[in-house]
Amino acid sequence: LESEEASAKSLATSAAAARKSSKTSKSASLNLLTKSIVSYREGLSLDFERAAGNRLRLVFTNLDENNVDRIFAFTINVNDKEEYEVEDLSDDIDVKDLVEGVNGDNDFGGFVRGVRNAFKMAC
Repeated sequence: LESEEASAKSLATSAAAARKSSKTSKSASLNLLTKSIVSYREGLSLDFERAAGNRLRLVFTNLDENNVDRIFAFTINVNDKEEYEVEDLSDDIDVKDLVEGVNGDNDFGGFVRGVRNAFKMAC
């Protein structure tokens, strides 16, 4: 009976330590994500918005020198095959190669920079 109680106490202690570690890890991840969003917002004039159906809308400004408030945007979705899909492009730009690239290498940051450059070239 004593060994069972000791085992139960040990499991409870381990579970408490795991919860604390998980909270610390989540907090660190959230801090990193927040810093990244601020970096994107300030460095690329990019904002993220939640769109319908668990999609993400990316909105750029400050790309058109003649109209810095002009909005360039698109919505990104991850389909059932775990592939990125681009929808609702605000301008008529070709992102097919960029989408194929991000689906191949999963470099989302590079993909976002590529779309931004395509929007900028369209100005």
